[in-house]
Amino acid sequence: MAVSHVHGSLTNVNGIVELNDKDITKSSVEATIDTTTVSTGVVMRDNILKSDNFFNVQKYPQITFRSSSLRRNKGTLQLLGNLTLNGVTRSVALDLYGPSPPQTMSGKTLSGFSATSLIRRNDFTFGASKFNTIIGDDVKFTIDVEIEKQVNGKATRTPSSSVSINSAIP
Repeated sequence: MAVSHVHGSLTNVNGIVELNDKDITKSSVEATIDTTTVSTGVVMRDNILKSDNFFNVQKYPQITFRSSSLRRNKGTLQLLGNLTLNGVTRSVALDLYGPSPPQTMSGKTLSGFSATSLIRRNDFTFGASKFNTIIGDDVKFTIDVEIEKQVNGKATRTPSSSVSINSAIP
């Protein structure tokens, strides 16, 4: 009843980060997130979220993000791009933290990023209007990504990538 925040996650995140080591603002990101993996720890709520009232996983099995620019903003980075959720594409800005210093483990060079943003649920027709009186419109999300540097300069996600959502969804 919108009295507390509900936390959830989406796994099976795939994408490509083209990281420009000389000028990070010339880097780019493309990602897809499997909506069928939504999990809040309550099966009944997860089934509602997978229904056509929210993620509509039958019709829209993926969320996509494609960056358009990366800029410096008050000592941090801001990643701008197009987010497509439920067939609706909107421009979003993510506050980006990272990259973490590269680490070499088992012959792989790894680094990581975190990004956060706030979207309005109704901007993406996410959640049928019948839910507007019992859930909040703001959805805060955090994306934590671990990337592996590739020889060709592209980086891909590793299995530890995930998206966390935090919203007033009962």
